[in-house]
Amino acid sequence: MDSHDLPLLGLTIGDPAGIGPEIAAKALLAPGLTDHLRLVLLGPDSERPPGLEDAPDDLSQVKGLAFRATSAVREPFELGLAQANCGAAALAALRAGTDLALAGEIDGLVTGPVCK
Repeated sequence: MDSHDLPLLGLTIGDPAGIGPEIAAKALLAPGLTDHLRLVLLGPDSERPPGLEDAPDDLSQVKGLAFRATSAVREPFELGLAQANCGAAALAALRAGTDLALAGEIDGLVTGPVCK
C-alpha cells in the first residue's frame, strides 16, 4: 500500500503544561505506527518533537509523521499547573484540527488531554 493511501490523522498535544506532550511523544515511538496511518501533530511550536522540523505545508504530502504549529505559548509556563496561556494553546490546536477535519485535509482527529 502506498503511504498516501493510509489515513491521515491529526493529534492535538493537549495542554502543553500537562501530560499531553509526553503522551504524544510516546505515541510517535510506537513500533509500526506509520505502517497503519499517517499522523500530523498539532500544537505550539515549542512542543515540536525533534525530527519534525520540516513538515510539509500540503498535508496530502505527509508520508509518515508531521507537525503543524498552531500557536505559540506566549509566556513561560510551569508544568503541572492550569494556566491561561496553555489553555489558549490547547484551544488553538483543537480549532486547527477541527478546521482541517471539516476541510477534508485530515481523515480524523485525536485529542490530547486538556485542563478543564
